[in-house]
Amino acid sequence: MSQVHSFSVSDHWDGPFDETRFEVWAKTLRSCLQADTVDLGIIFATPGYEKNWEEILEILQIHCRVSTLIGCSGNALVSQGFEFEEGMGVSVSLLSLPGAKLTSFEFSVQELEYLNAESGSEFEQRLTVSPNGFLIFADPFSMNPEKMLAFFNREFPEISVHGGLACGTHEQRESVLFLNNRVVLEGAVGLAVGGDVVIESVISQGCQPVGESYIITSAAANVLNGIGNRSAYDVLSDVFSGLPDAMKLKSKGNLHVGFVIDEYQEDYQCGDFLVRNLIGADPKSGALLVGALPRVGQTLQFQMRDRHAAMEDLNKKLNEIQPALQEREIFGAILSTCTGRGKRFFKVPDFDASSIQECIGPVGMVGFFGNGEFGPVGGVNFVHGYTAALAIFASKR
Repeated sequence: MSQVHSFSVSDHWDGPFDETRFEVWAKTLRSCLQADTVDLGIIFATPGYEKNWEEILEILQIHCRVSTLIGCSGNALVSQGFEFEEGMGVSVSLLSLPGAKLTSFEFSVQELEYLNAESGSEFEQRLTVSPNGFLIFADPFSMNPEKMLAFFNREFPEISVHGGLACGTHEQRESVLFLNNRVVLEGAVGLAVGGDVVIESVISQGCQPVGESYIITSAAANVLNGIGNRSAYDVLSDVFSGLPDAMKLKSKGNLHVGFVIDEYQEDYQCGDFLVRNLIGADPKSGALLVGALPRVGQTLQFQMRDRHAAMEDLNKKLNEIQPALQEREIFGAILSTCTGRGKRFFKVPDFDASSIQECIGPVGMVGFFGNGEFGPVGGVNFVHGYTAALAIFASKR
């Protein structure tokens, strides 16, 4: 059942597509929104609707009277304070954004290569708005998200990018993107948000620092060779040996690498790092393979992915954002979260979604579990993993 709100409303369609019932559902959803117009529609859907994608988009545009519709596929969905991790489904949110200026766009892999090689001025002119934030969904099989975000970080410094990598059946490459009445199979689709509406960010990586912080002394590409003038592998071994026995058991498959965001800080806490995967280790060479490009002189601390740390970090980040949202309109929210979170990780259902709704609700919120999440850390946009990346549509301060 969708919840009524002045600026946004969201709901979850459960099960196979049925044209008549889906039309009624869409009309009911629209009737729950008190606003006169729908400026933006967000749609996330699980695989299984391949024969009906176009029909679903058409029904939403006609019966919900949506001017701009954007989204992607995910292997699990979010609506309001609930996470739907099993079965087929569609989650939709309708938003009224007073004073907003929106421009939707699409770009291919080839266009991204051209823009990176030449200049982004062409793209900026195409937007027709001065962006306060971006919402982007990309195909993980064709688009290099690191290159894409590097372009946006360069051309639009300190402008946040939210969204993530679509998710579907990997074997059949069934991830899809949605833009208005079109199904897009490659590249990326996006939305520039300008005018009187901004996107506030909550990025919760959910890792706990372990051991001490160190300075990287030798690195090449994504290979970490030396930490504190010792082999990287030896330092990792010492960190592991120093963990309590209970943490050693938990650390199996859950150790990551954290790179300090602000080198001028004197003390580093949970949330002060850009967390990246620890991909492999070679005892003979002493090297560690990491999901990043470390550089000499950078501060590093190993991290452990833990459900209790993830819970505490999300609640801390939500508490930190509350003062910035006071006396402002909150129009709606989008949660991009990782397939590695959810009930299997937290051991309880709906943790991310219910915690967010308790903090900023009740508002229309939808989301998806994807292959990677986009969001800013320290004013720079990154691709994240195992992260809850929340985009909040709010009025300007």
